[in-house]
Amino acid sequence: MLGNKPASVQPFWIDDPDPYSPARTSKRNWATHFSRLLFSLSSLVRLAMLVFFVLIALRFPIAWIFVLLEGGFLLARVLVPRRQDALAETAAQIQQLAKDTTGASYIGSALHTAGHPLLEANQPVVLALKDGRLSIHGYTSSTAIDTLELRDLRSIETVVYDDDRVPHTGVIDNTAQALQLTFPWHGETCVCLFRRMYKVRPVEWYQAIQTARLLPLN
Repeated sequence: MLGNKPASVQPFWIDDPDPYSPARTSKRNWATHFSRLLFSLSSLVRLAMLVFFVLIALRFPIAWIFVLLEGGFLLARVLVPRRQDALAETAAQIQQLAKDTTGASYIGSALHTAGHPLLEANQPVVLALKDGRLSIHGYTSSTAIDTLELRDLRSIETVVYDDDRVPHTGVIDNTAQALQLTFPWHGETCVCLFRRMYKVRPVEWYQAIQTARLLPLN
């Protein structure tokens, strides 16, 4: 089982194979089933073509070239989706373990653009929200790189980019592509930006952090 792997080889977090594809909701299930049906039908057509080439090759040996090509294509067509499903299942298990380990109510990955002194520019990180704290982790360890007290945040803003890639802060919109946090740092003011946020979108982080900041704990 995944949870029995040594901590030295098991990462704290990995993203799904295609983490930034649109999330599959119940409204899209019909489209998912339809695409799978088309995939199955096309695979049957390719299999019929393979049989046809085999029959031709029995009389004309040169046709074995097409048999090998078609067979390789069909094999890849079957194995690649299975590998993607296996990777997605592994990612889901590791992500759930990360959530259980941190006890976070919200957890997801992001790319730290710049600003935080303990992080590198364009560093992939994991954000975990628990009670009144937002912890920042690397992908390899559950030990937080830094933990921000929500009550100390001076501002939290979503960032929307227009068609010319000009950022606009203070715009609360579902299309927000980044999250900007401002907090005190050893007597100075630190402003950092997170983008490419997966699992939890910027506007969802905004709502979750604001709720944790402003509502009293039970």
